[in-house]
Amino acid sequence: MGRGQVLTALGVDGDVLCARDREGILFDLGLDILHIDACVRSSDPGLITALRSRTGKMGLRDQMGKARPFRQASHAAFQALLGQYGLPEQLTSKRHIVDSIMAGEGPEAVRLPDDRRARATIRVALRQLRATEHPSAALTAWLSTYDRRDPVDAEDPMQASH
Repeated sequence: MGRGQVLTALGVDGDVLCARDREGILFDLGLDILHIDACVRSSDPGLITALRSRTGKMGLRDQMGKARPFRQASHAAFQALLGQYGLPEQLTSKRHIVDSIMAGEGPEAVRLPDDRRARATIRVALRQLRATEHPSAALTAWLSTYDRRDPVDAEDPMQASH
């Protein structure tokens, strides 16, 4: 694994499986995760321009490998990109989750799809809320239902070897 630490344009991927993707530009998202290189491929000129404008940025770790603190401005910029290019059903689910928590509703009040993508969307939304909002009973209930983490787990669960 390359373990990129910042957003990096990797160029055209000659080994792509689908012929329609052969002209797409591959970007390493720079998540610096031990067991996966998180990448995105796009042929959309607007998205490519937006990603290229952020190349060399967006790193989750500093030069010493320490996790960076949550940065509201970076989060807001990424949310704008996600709003423009993200999957509509995931954006709708995320908005529904956030609205429910802000209204004080627990997870039992909301019906969400039960598939891997939906569960990932829920966990991402909850972690973002935990970083950006004040704690609330509703958020705590959602976290205990969908994002249980054992405090004894590795300091950085993204680096755990599994």
